Amino acid sequence: MSKTKTTHPKLKSIGKLITIYRDRPLRWKDLFITFIPGGMSVLLPLLYGIARKGYAQEYYGPTAAEIWSKPWFILSGIALVAYIILVVRRIRRAQQIVRVHKDGIIIILSKRKRYIFNWNQLSGVASTTVQPTFLGLKFKARHRIVIYPIKGSPISFNDRVPNIPTLVKKIKTKIYPRLMPNYRKRFAEGDPLYFGPITFKQDSLQVRDQVIPWNQITNINVKDGLIMVESSTNQPLKIPSGKIPNIEILIQLLKDGVET
Repeated sequence: MSKTKTTHPKLKSIGKLITIYRDRPLRWKDLFITFIPGGMSVLLPLLYGIARKGYAQEYYGPTAAEIWSKPWFILSGIALVAYIILVVRRIRRAQQIVRVHKDGIIIILSKRKRYIFNWNQLSGVASTTVQPTFLGLKFKARHRIVIYPIKGSPISFNDRVPNIPTLVKKIKTKIYPRLMPNYRKRFAEGDPLYFGPITFKQDSLQVRDQVIPWNQITNINVKDGLIMVESSTNQPLKIPSGKIPNIEILIQLLKDGVET
């Protein structure tokens, strides 16, 4: 992927705001719901440990002081680590914002990571969903999205930005009508088409280092977050869909290739 610096458009050039995707912004109530209770969970065992140490030191000596206070200092240290993780996570979630506009998109991941694109500056989008399970129980699905600018490195983020599946659909709605005709034109002119680890050629499909002629491909489908390419000569190839930009376009082109 090219690392050429992307020239970002000005805010006024991306048109009217359509939707904002963001977690809860930081408010005063977070001070009383998150930060003060978390701070107390660190401070209380620390103060109690100090009190125990002082009492033991005065009446029973330094050995007892260390034994009596050590568990409380350890508990306070564990609480401090958990508190720092909680605070950092909450601040990062509040900072991450995606704004979808009529003619472009703004992605804010932190104070230093801010991107503005017109839709025609994006070459693709990929997403993945993982459904964690344990002993047959299903937990909340986790989502990740990767946005591919025409110039510059891919931009990825996860569920710190809420409603990623809906966001992905909006981006695809904006960029696919432009990309599909371009892919078809390039293919008609004999150019190979690149979809991450998959290369789409006139006479074959290349998956990483393996090349499969079209007449050997028997079926293509998507299942459990994987693209499965079945052929008459090899075991089915399985490629994670999250590594493939513009997967719906690829599937349509693959079906066209198999049918022809």
